[in-house]
This record gives sequence, C-alpha cells and structure tokens, in this order.
Amino acid sequence: MEMKDLAATVVRRYRTTQDMVADGLRQGILSGVFKSGQPLRQEQIAEDFGVSKSPVREALRQLAGEGLVTFSPHRGAVVSEISYEEAREITEIRISLESLALRLAVPNITEKDLEQVEEVFRLAGSEEDISRYANLCWQFHEILCGFAGRPRLQNMIESLHATYDLYVRVSSREVMRNKARSQRQHREILDACRSKDADAAVKALEDNIWSAFDEIIAHMERSEDPGEDGAHKAG
Repeated sequence: MEMKDLAATVVRRYRTTQDMVADGLRQGILSGVFKSGQPLRQEQIAEDFGVSKSPVREALRQLAGEGLVTFSPHRGAVVSEISYEEAREITEIRISLESLALRLAVPNITEKDLEQVEEVFRLAGSEEDISRYANLCWQFHEILCGFAGRPRLQNMIESLHATYDLYVRVSSREVMRNKARSQRQHREILDACRSKDADAAVKALEDNIWSAFDEIIAHMERSEDPGEDGAHKAG
C-alpha cells in the first residue's frame, strides 16, 4: 500500500481536510506502511491527497501531539522512532513505579473506589476502537495508582505514560488481538484489590504490563517482515 492508496480510502469520509489527512497518515504509521524515522514530505502528501500544504501542516502537528510524528530541525516531520531497548526500559520503569503505587493503594481502596474502576473495566471490554480502548486501559491503571495518595509518584507514572502510549498505538493490531488476555489480567487485579491482597494485585499488574511489552515486540517482529502487509522494519 502507498500514500495514494491511503488517500483514496479516507478522502470521502472526514469533516475537514485536516482530519482526512491526519487519519490517512495515522493509518499509514500504525499499519507499518511508513517505517520508523521515515520523513513525511509535505509537498508529496499534499499532492497525494489532492490538498494544499496548509491542512497537511496542521495534520502533522496533530500527529506530533499524539506522539506519532516528530519534528526534526534538519529533516522536518518524521515518523517517531521506536526501539526494543526503549520499549524494554520503559516497561521496566513502569513496572517499578506502578507496582509501588498499587502496593500502597490496596489498603486504601474502598468498595466505592472499586465501583469506579469496574465501570472503566466494563467500558474497555466493549470498546473496539484502539484509541479509546487504549485510553480506557490507561484510566484503569491511572485510577488505581491514584489511590496510593502519592502525588509525586503519580506524576512520574503519568509522565512515563506519554512516551509509552506511542508504543501502544503502533502495536494496536497486537493489542486488540490480545484484548481478552488483558481484560482477564485486569479482572485479576480488581479481584486482588477487593480481597486486599497486595501481593496478588502486584503480580497480576506485572503480568499485564509484561504482556503489553510482548505485544509491542510482536509488532516490531511483524514489521520487520516485508512480506506481511508491506510493512517495514520498526527500529
């Protein structure tokens, strides 16, 4: 699939030209059509979509806000780069921070608190859109960690999520393919919190985060195979 093919699939569906271009580029990045670090030339994009450069610039800024595009002083807009080493490091730090927060949170969690988290869990179970599903999964973790009552720790977790979210988005196909496993692990976390079993809650949390890492690596391995969906090497 090439840029022109992406443009043809989205050109009739969107409210504004910016939305149309942004979604076409987003699909290309998430599906592996555009490889990590690849320049995104405004002139070529404008030509392929049959639009002016102004909505293309705005679309690229929008994708930069989502973490999918990075602006380089010398190369302009490029697809954000991902790597195995960074993914593993972020995963390890995330486990350390969230495990600490959850262990501190478990004694504080009330049944009313759990009802709030259960609602997020329920919404995630019925969500089929990867972006909304990813946001709900993040809310699940964010709310539970917040019960620790450690604002500095919470800020560190939230800051890390901004980088980690890019990896979730680019591995969206694997994330949705393993949604049932993730939901099962989230249920185990909830049940352990309800039982006030901090050890079991932390164990289920660690399993859940490592599973997400496995999904990221599966995406990278799939993207390294040019025979599958025309994808390119991820990093």
